[in-house]
Amino acid sequence: MTTPRRLVDAPDSDLFDVLSYVLFTNPPKTRQERAQGVRSAGLAATDGDMKELLLAILRAYEAVGETELATKKLGTFLTARFGSVSEGKKKLGGLPAVRDAFRTMQTSLYAG
Repeated sequence: MTTPRRLVDAPDSDLFDVLSYVLFTNPPKTRQERAQGVRSAGLAATDGDMKELLLAILRAYEAVGETELATKKLGTFLTARFGSVSEGKKKLGGLPAVRDAFRTMQTSLYAG
């Protein structure tokens, strides 16, 4: 089965980039390029355990794709890193802080 990513020769790009190429002829970025941009500039205000969590999410995003950015996956990442969601919330300053950092990372990922 041919996917839209293969039709535009962008198998390592997000559907966002494929559609941007089809609609506006913007050259597609790879997930690796997007993640590197976030690592370089988008995580400057983040440190410690929160930064490590976001870097783990970025690695999963690079390997698997944009499905790893789903909000429902956040609990899986917290459990993998801290043993449980509640322990992750405790170490990272609560669920609102985790969600804000997660959303900020996503915004940085798709900026520019």
